[in-house]
Amino acid sequence: MIFRRTGRTVLVMLFGGTLLTCGQDRPTDPTGSTRMENVKVATTPSEKACSTWDRDFPRPEPVEPACFPRLPAPELTVVSKDVEATYTRYWMTVANWQAFPVLLFAPAPHLPPCGVNPNAARAWTHVYAASGSYLYGYCGGGPGEYLRHFWFSVPHGYTPPEYVYIVIEDRQCGIEYVSNLASTDVGSSGE
Repeated sequence: MIFRRTGRTVLVMLFGGTLLTCGQDRPTDPTGSTRMENVKVATTPSEKACSTWDRDFPRPEPVEPACFPRLPAPELTVVSKDVEATYTRYWMTVANWQAFPVLLFAPAPHLPPCGVNPNAARAWTHVYAASGSYLYGYCGGGPGEYLRHFWFSVPHGYTPPEYVYIVIEDRQCGIEYVSNLASTDVGSSGE
């Protein structure tokens, strides 16, 4: 949600620029804190939230998406592995997962889909071997909390990579966050 102040009127907008509510903000005490007065909520997309919107206020410029060029690199660790019947699953975590805004992992239907999923996340997470070979990826959306506990697998009979890294790709802003190399030389989760 974006709050934009035009003169003394506060506009509350949803992502995409749809007007949701508006009203006058008025100082309530000498410190300058404010409260909303005369608030009207639009109940349908075609209903105007402020009857004087077109007459008294120019339409705001489209709001640019929030981009995050200064986020830290993901701090990747491979924490354990599970040997299954036909493959070995390597469990990973990003120690600083909370540094990545939830907005990055929100559904983004305006961006290309992930397979048949039209609501894929704005940011996709790709897992690579140190050599640059693609291993696995996450594109489904949801909170970035999955960075606390996610995995890739290697079928039996194949040599696992010694090191892996991830790239979190913000598809909307064209920014990539590349992690450190993490060793796959870990014990099984049952050990």
